[in-house]
Amino acid sequence: SNGRPISETGSQMSVVASYFRYFAGFCDKIQGSTIPTTASHFNYTVRVPLGVVGQLTPWNHPLMIASKKLAPALAAGCTVVLKPSEWAPLTPTEIGKIALEAGLPPGVLNIVNGFGPTAGKALASDPRLGKLDLTGGTETGRTVAQIAGANLTPLQFELGGKAPAIVFEDVSVDDAANGCAFASFIASGQTSIPGSRATLPRPVYEPFVGTLPKD
Repeated sequence: SNGRPISETGSQMSVVASYFRYFAGFCDKIQGSTIPTTASHFNYTVRVPLGVVGQLTPWNHPLMIASKKLAPALAAGCTVVLKPSEWAPLTPTEIGKIALEAGLPPGVLNIVNGFGPTAGKALASDPRLGKLDLTGGTETGRTVAQIAGANLTPLQFELGGKAPAIVFEDVSVDDAANGCAFASFIASGQTSIPGSRATLPRPVYEPFVGTLPKD
């Protein structure tokens, strides 16, 4: 739903399925612990669901990022209100339908479509949230943190960043240059970890730069 090449999208489907398989294994393994103390005391911990988890997901990996947020939250016994990007809402909405067909009770997973300044703001500012999880741009993160911070809502953010590639002398220069170009320009460079910098030894510099695609 966001114009990605079929080759990229297809390869992500197995990853999406693996998130749910992996976290499904945690459902009966979320346990507390009994802590040794004096004979006159009994000390133990119990893990309980946070409650309602709000999730704001981006357009660039709409199904994969939504899935890696949904699977652990649901496995931990939380309910979820997910607001996908208005630029790519189709696949996150579809996973809500699939969840109902699979037997998830209505109201456990809620997909709420809308624009960031309205639907996203309403979700981030709701005091009933047990946690808010956002993947998006750095400026969006600052704004959302200020809104949710008024309620002291626990936050988890993945924002914009850079992921430098490290090139060694024994590497194939063609492979390294092509790999770095792909890492830089996948999704037009709009990913959380674009490989937009390369760190390389001096002997490799000239052939590497000369091999990088120019168009």
